[in-house]
Amino acid sequence: FALQNKFAGAKADITNQFIGEGVNGGLLTMILFIIVIVYCFKTVGVILKDNINGPFSQNIMVWSMGIALFSHVMSFFSVAYLDHIVVFWFLLLAAIASQKKTSIVETNNILKYS
Repeated sequence: FALQNKFAGAKADITNQFIGEGVNGGLLTMILFIIVIVYCFKTVGVILKDNINGPFSQNIMVWSMGIALFSHVMSFFSVAYLDHIVVFWFLLLAAIASQKKTSIVETNNILKYS
């Protein structure tokens, strides 16, 4: 994030995504950004816990999404995402959200046919 102070004309280079979210959008934006990350970690954990006896391929895919999420969060401490890399971040968030929906649908179908 290259930020420009409107009054002083100074520029600052923010290399922390969390701080960048706060500077660009305020405290509420930074808190919501952290809540999204926490919710995604929680979703991955719940899916893995609920599918302990599920298909190995689905479990390894969800586990890999958790690892990718962890990697993104660790890089947020040293790199502010710009331009096209943001697409991969949103793709990961969408993939985790879709796995939650798939898990709910599969659970409902199993309960319905039992």
